Amino acid sequence: MEIYHNTFHSGHLYLRIDEGEAETIDLSRFDTLLHEYGQPLQVMIPSTASKLVSLLLKAGFVLKRRCYEMDVISSDLCAPLPECPERLCQAQRGTSAYDACAAMLYRYYLDTHAPVNPLTASLSVFVEMLPDTAVYTHSMDAAAFIEGNEIAYLCSDSETGFPGFARSLLAYMFDRHNSIVFEADDTDWAAMQLRAMFSISDMTSFDAYVKSK
Repeated sequence: MEIYHNTFHSGHLYLRIDEGEAETIDLSRFDTLLHEYGQPLQVMIPSTASKLVSLLLKAGFVLKRRCYEMDVISSDLCAPLPECPERLCQAQRGTSAYDACAAMLYRYYLDTHAPVNPLTASLSVFVEMLPDTAVYTHSMDAAAFIEGNEIAYLCSDSETGFPGFARSLLAYMFDRHNSIVFEADDTDWAAMQLRAMFSISDMTSFDAYVKSK
């Protein structure tokens, strides 16, 4: 078992556990780590790792988030995209529009990650790890940060307006790429709405478990 920290979410102590360790770890080890570090413990594992899931549940961990990894093509869509979608604006790093999109994403990221493990990085540090390109609506109420065929981050200030942005974003991406990849956390309503636009057969996920006491 490996112990490490995530500078973006420094409030938790992260553990990396191999599937083969599931039957050898003493459950009291987790309580010792809680007492020693004084921080909640977090483990991220595939949903298919049944032995590890059983171990964590016995040790008092709680499932806090499921992350679905999406790799889709246009024929996977549940419904056709509009023939004339809304044109999206594009911004590059170093512009005021990019900074505004980054600030919106930072607020959104704070909200969607708070129930699992609060973000502890500052805005300036957060922005450094974002892709260099953002696309956004004219009203600046939704944005996505993209890199190649990946939708790396999504954010929105409007749940009612987001579906229109999502359709325009997919049209934008499929006009440039044969396939699109993105992650959808079940704590992230925008990403889950995007995921729901596709017919999905693979329900496996990468899950976050947390033990706080």
